[in-house]
Amino acid sequence: MPDRDLKTGLLTRLHERHSIVCVVGLGYVGLPLAVAVAEAGHKVIGIEIEETRVAAINDGRSPVADVPSEQLERLVADGRLAASTSYSAAARADVVVIAVPTPIDEYRVPDLSAVQQAAAAAARVMKPGSLIIL
Repeated sequence: MPDRDLKTGLLTRLHERHSIVCVVGLGYVGLPLAVAVAEAGHKVIGIEIEETRVAAINDGRSPVADVPSEQLERLVADGRLAASTSYSAAARADVVVIAVPTPIDEYRVPDLSAVQQAAAAAARVMKPGSLIIL
């Protein structure tokens, strides 16, 4: 029954918008996703390896064309979205979404090393009952 309790708790937090969602990779896919999740009412923690991008996001300055700085600034000011370079931020997350680059080589084979590294780093700190999405 403990697994069922974890699942029920997660589903309840998601439904009631009391969950913490972590988005790993705050580029042209991850940042718009993080903003959409924050706009839906969840608290979002973004993890990004580029310190200048983290600083810009935490200052409310969008490094991505599809995300207006005004919208980002409001979400940051409201405490709905924050960015970090540390995976320790994922320890509080109910859900971790991995949105890191997967470049392809000349044979159209994706390089999944960033995905594997992100998943391993998140898994080391995630709490039992958390959901990870790729």
